[in-house]
Amino acid sequence: MFAFSKTHIVLPPEFAKITMGCDIAESIEDNNDLPDFISVNTFNRLLKALTSNATEFIPKPLSKNFHLELTHIRTGLICPKCHLKITNHKHCQSCKISINLMQQQAIEDWFYLYKDSISNSECVHFLELKDKFAANYLLTKLHLDKINEHRYRRYTISQNFWLMKKSSPNL
Repeated sequence: MFAFSKTHIVLPPEFAKITMGCDIAESIEDNNDLPDFISVNTFNRLLKALTSNATEFIPKPLSKNFHLELTHIRTGLICPKCHLKITNHKHCQSCKISINLMQQQAIEDWFYLYKDSISNSECVHFLELKDKFAANYLLTKLHLDKINEHRYRRYTISQNFWLMKKSSPNL
């Protein structure tokens, strides 16, 4: 499909039908008139199998593909709306966004930007928390998967994290 009627195709593929943007609605209507390739029951079974086996896509951290050091990333608890650094408050003083939401987003940012796991000490440094107990409380509250024990423990993002995020927008 192409959006402009003046588009010139030098070597059009043999197997592809090319439709101009203004003809898309008509093309869809033409496809609705075609006979079904599979039965409705087969389609519903395939749909159910696909949705039951679906998983959340968790991309690799950007630091795996680009030269990104932790020193390049702004640390502390940053309000996602006004970008002010939050210290010793339950919510942003200007936007009133909950600190819980900011903490969750900050941990997400860690996973997207830097690493696919986080330790208590990394969490303390990244969020500028007061101690390892605060980090442990936060990482446990977010339902992250735990790897190893005691001082070697690391947390990774889990399916439970995504389920919790979808069901509770304020956490």
